Amino acid sequence: MINWKFLQQRDTGRVSQPLHSQLKTICIGKNIEINITGSFVNNKSGIRKLRNTIQYYDKINIGCGDNIINIVPGWLNINKLREKEIFCGTVSNKQDACFLNCDVLKELPLIENNIKYVYASNFIEHLTFQESIDFLKKCFKIMKKGGVIRLSFPDLELWCKNYTFNNKKFFKQYYKFTGGYNRLPELKTKGEIFMSQLHNWGHRWGWDIESMRHVLTITGFSKIKKKKHLKSAIVDINTIEPKTKVRVLECTYIEAFK
Repeated sequence: MINWKFLQQRDTGRVSQPLHSQLKTICIGKNIEINITGSFVNNKSGIRKLRNTIQYYDKINIGCGDNIINIVPGWLNINKLREKEIFCGTVSNKQDACFLNCDVLKELPLIENNIKYVYASNFIEHLTFQESIDFLKKCFKIMKKGGVIRLSFPDLELWCKNYTFNNKKFFKQYYKFTGGYNRLPELKTKGEIFMSQLHNWGHRWGWDIESMRHVLTITGFSKIKKKKHLKSAIVDINTIEPKTKVRVLECTYIEAFK
């Protein structure tokens, strides 16, 4: 049985009006959290309720983490939290931005043909090859015709070129920007740093533009283009794209249309 809980809003009291009509207002307020008790991913009724709750969003930020810097107002920010006590399906307010705790590999609980922009920064490399294909199929399904998906990821080709041409500056910068001196002080050579990038941070696959173009094509996308940092068909890209030194150093960007 799905049981909606309205947790206390610390500065204005409790939410008493129906959730479906009030979430847009709720997400502008502070310290709100709405739960479905139990995991919604295997419950069709729970999925329907969640879809109805968040259906007005047409921009989603997938894999945003729980760092407030990457959670953006005006977007539905999605990530799977590690804390077991926070139910999968929880919608919460973080600094005036709406956050959904959700495992997108199991279910992307959004209405089909409704999303204008899908943004995923440094997320897809945390999936296996097959998981990436399944994820892109889910994205294609929920996007409206003419919608844009933008992905950024560590550029395997860039890393290989810098390794082959012995560009030690690139590896030293990456090591410095990621805090490698403190995290992995034993790494010294460019090969060791390269392997730490491939196998640490929860990475499960390496991508270059050619490979990403391939999987976007087979999952239905078209007009696929490599893009530069902050150059995008997404109008408000400047509000959502990370500007950290390590992302600018190692990442590439690609966009495609439904």
